[in-house]
Amino acid sequence: MTLSARLNKLSNRAGATIAALYVLSQSSISFLLGHKVGPGLIPMQFAFTKPRFDSVVSGWTDANLLQLQHHFYLDFVHPFWYGLMLAWALAKTLPAARQSLVWIPVVAALCDVCENTLHAIPLLQGSFRELDQPYIALSSSFAATKWLLAIVSIVLIVRYFIKNRRLN
Repeated sequence: MTLSARLNKLSNRAGATIAALYVLSQSSISFLLGHKVGPGLIPMQFAFTKPRFDSVVSGWTDANLLQLQHHFYLDFVHPFWYGLMLAWALAKTLPAARQSLVWIPVVAALCDVCENTLHAIPLLQGSFRELDQPYIALSSSFAATKWLLAIVSIVLIVRYFIKNRRLN
């Protein structure tokens, strides 16, 4: 059975539950990151270069780095929630000929896990501020791919939801 067929078997109530878990997860992560680290997370993800990365994290204290480290307890599970939520929504809205596109959010979630791994390991080792250029570029590439694929997923969901509404 294909991923799309499995997702289509999930009820709307199951989809709503997954969406609620995603919102709860996102809210909890935002709370854990706080007002200092949270706003710097996106610029850090898209740094691509050592100077840009350093300009973001240089203002973070050791306590802020600990906040970042602690958020990973939820952020390693978080991609599962949004990947499943977006894949489910795609399975419900895409026409049969396009059902293979349900893999887009799955790949986005996997990129998120790779990015998280590239950030969490140096945090645990105490070498986060010393990341070198290739490491930063790789983690930023995973982040950019994650965001691009998540946005593409949302655009497809909205497009086909509207198209389906017009047909009915």
